[in-house]
Amino acid sequence: MKLKIALLPRSIEGKLKSFHDLKQYFGVTSADELLLALRALRREGLFDFEVLISKEYLKWEDAHLTLQLRADVLKPINPFGMLQTISKYKMAPLYPKIKAKQAFTESEIHDSLQKLPPDMVEKYFQFKITDIDWVNLGVYTTSNMLKTRQKKTFSYLPPTEYKGLKYEDSQIFYLGEVIPMRRQFKNILRVLIDKEGNTCWPSDFYNTRAEIFSHSNYDDDDGNLRKYISGAHNKLRAVAKDKEFIEYVSEAGWKLII
Repeated sequence: MKLKIALLPRSIEGKLKSFHDLKQYFGVTSADELLLALRALRREGLFDFEVLISKEYLKWEDAHLTLQLRADVLKPINPFGMLQTISKYKMAPLYPKIKAKQAFTESEIHDSLQKLPPDMVEKYFQFKITDIDWVNLGVYTTSNMLKTRQKKTFSYLPPTEYKGLKYEDSQIFYLGEVIPMRRQFKNILRVLIDKEGNTCWPSDFYNTRAEIFSHSNYDDDDGNLRKYISGAHNKLRAVAKDKEFIEYVSEAGWKLII
């Protein structure tokens, strides 16, 4: 199956966008199709994304339930039916995240899709595309087909794990929680995890340069390598602020110190 995409504007990165804002770029007709497209592109390492629900949904729900309850006053008393009305769209466990504008987990996204009708999803779901790999995304957009990509990536390698830090299906997990980050950071950590706490030298990363370095000119490999390792470390520390994950070893090496 060919997945065609249009050129994304750079202003889209890190901004909350609705289904109607994004459908033109991904050639989709429903929020379900958009999620499938975003997940496919994330697996290819082109970007990451988050899903939220607008706080406007809470206002709609309150107004909707008020109208329903008023209508019920004119009907014979039926407590069971009233409870059905109150719970029809209500997603109480997710209220704190909606109010705090926090991203949903995959299971929460699935649960919301089951509870809300498609028109509500398209109206109130919000998508934030982050950590865009503009170079490789441009290659995909130009060819207009994801399946034409020939470059080997870590997506095709088996999962690997070391002391709670795990690489699987193009994602980095720590203690079971997905940590969003750009493709290069994930592949840096893939190398470190494989070493299981032993020192990784620059040559270990350069041997996989096709997966880490997306540019065609490698004049500053060392500088980019240090930048990617620092970026990966910062992403991990943002989740577990009291921990150090990567240690610099003398003579330009690095290792995990989980």
